[in-house]
Amino acid sequence: MPEMIQIWCDGSYRQEHKTAGVGWVIRHLDGREEEKALTLPPIRNSHAYGSQIAELLAVSHALQAVPDKNNAVTVHMDCLPALQALQNRKAPDSKQRNLPSLRAAFKIALAAVKRFENIDLVLASDKTDRRMSRAHGLSRIASMAPPEIQAL
Repeated sequence: MPEMIQIWCDGSYRQEHKTAGVGWVIRHLDGREEEKALTLPPIRNSHAYGSQIAELLAVSHALQAVPDKNNAVTVHMDCLPALQALQNRKAPDSKQRNLPSLRAAFKIALAAVKRFENIDLVLASDKTDRRMSRAHGLSRIASMAPPEIQAL
């Protein structure tokens, strides 16, 4: 089995102010680890699927950080609907497929996944995996309301 780059990624969505953030930890083949968090533009018209949108965008942003598509990659994530959608190469369900923001996030994530010939998508828990816990923390920080909203 080839050595694989390991990615732990998570997305967080705050419905009260429509902010989302993503975070990820990457362990490269040389053992070096990097982590990053990114605040996403506000997610509008999410119909309570903002969290899945953020999870899908976390996968795509984390995979963009892997420059060589020839590398083997394992992506650890904690959102089962997003994981299953990417594994099956099919949007989560017919009701959700009609939501433009979720559909767009799925297409972006699927394109990122398809970029790699050797990719595994696995379910992880931030309660038992310290790197998943770190990705979770990064995404939550990135999804915090901007100071002008917090002050209201």
